[in-house]
Amino acid sequence: MIATITQLPRYKILQKKYPEYQKLLRERTENIIPEILKLNDNNQKLLDAVLSFAFYQRLKFQGMDKINICNSLAGLCKTILKI
Repeated sequence: MIATITQLPRYKILQKKYPEYQKLLRERTENIIPEILKLNDNNQKLLDAVLSFAFYQRLKFQGMDKINICNSLAGLCKTILKI
């Protein structure tokens, strides 16, 4: 994941495919959590970022364990979704 992002400027194929893949992931997330579609555009993007693998990995690299990451992400998602 991180290697892909760092290689984006170098390779045209990555520049084309990476956004397509991100869009596909967002569509799948919206199918799983349709409440996302009720949010304003900024909160949709925020929730999409929070649920991303890169966000999870960043927290992991900062020393959080899996349980705390999952609990924190769930709490943040509930706050954004107002549930």
